[in-house]
Parts: sequence; C-alpha cells; structure tokens
Amino acid sequence: RDFKLIRVIGQYGHDIGQYLTPCDLCTNEQKNIFVCDAGGHRILKYNEQGEFLLSWGELGTNNGQFKCPACVCILNSDRLAV
Repeated sequence: RDFKLIRVIGQYGHDIGQYLTPCDLCTNEQKNIFVCDAGGHRILKYNEQGEFLLSWGELGTNNGQFKCPACVCILNSDRLAV
C-alpha cells in the first residue's frame, strides 16, 4: 500500500514547536493535532495547518509533569488522555 506525505509539522529540538522524540499523535474534532514528545516529556498542540499553538509538560511526577509519555488519545468528550 502506498501512502502520500501530506504535511510535516515541527522539527527536531527542544524549543517552542520542536520535539525530541515524537512517539504518537492524535487529532480532535476541531482538527487540532496533538504530538506526544517522549524525549521532551511534553505534549505539543498544532492547528490543522501545522502551526504551533502551545505545549505543556516537563520531566517529573507531579501534576502537569510527565516521564517519557508514550501515547495520546482523545476521549468521548474531546478530552485529551496521556
């Protein structure tokens, strides 16, 4: 089966809109794209055109922190699960 590349979003790095080890992604009903960056210990959000919107998370085990997050998905009520 052949696949066609539609768009590349973000790039390697640890700055805003960049990621170290992208390992999963999902989209919501508004067509936003959520990228799980295991190496950066954070989640990045892009709009449908691939423009960076925001990111959250850092290394740790407290609220708002992650330790190598592995996957993201959208739940029924458009809530993001990490």
